[in-house]
Amino acid sequence: LWPSKDDARYIEEFLDSQWINKGQPLAGLHLGSSRKWLSKRWPLDYAAALSERLALKGIRLVVTGEEMPGRELNYFKGLTEKSRTIIACGQTSINQLACLIKRCSVFICGDTAPLHIAVGMATPVVALFGPTDPKRHLPSGENIVLLNKELPCQPCYKPECRDVKCMEQISVDEVLEAVLKLYEHSDIGQSL
Repeated sequence: LWPSKDDARYIEEFLDSQWINKGQPLAGLHLGSSRKWLSKRWPLDYAAALSERLALKGIRLVVTGEEMPGRELNYFKGLTEKSRTIIACGQTSINQLACLIKRCSVFICGDTAPLHIAVGMATPVVALFGPTDPKRHLPSGENIVLLNKELPCQPCYKPECRDVKCMEQISVDEVLEAVLKLYEHSDIGQSL
């Protein structure tokens, strides 16, 4: 990836339009996965709850992914109204996404391409693994916290699953704790 100055400027203008305060910590969360791998997605309700919990710590959440269907988008907006979650789904090119991830203090995602982009951009990552094996797919690097339940059915490599326990059992508390752990060693973390 070779993000340009125009890509970076686009992201700064986008964030300015979302009323980001100067110096306000920003965490990213990739909501999606390819349409083939719905089993890699963390529940939308959990993402909304995380946004609310981060807001109480003064951290603003920006969500990325493909454009959300109207009903799903309205549902998510309703759940995150108080935390003022920034919805960047469907708003960026790949290079603009790289700039947005670089702007985040921490990026949270499943086993998807943005996980690798975040590591490439040297952004600390909370990696949520369910149906795939982190031993095979987790990129190497510093500042990566892996959350994986290691259930008997994992890894299954099933793109669809009836109950997706592997992702549903990764709790909001665990993700919040991982995010705050990654902040601990930063200047931002000292003030939280």
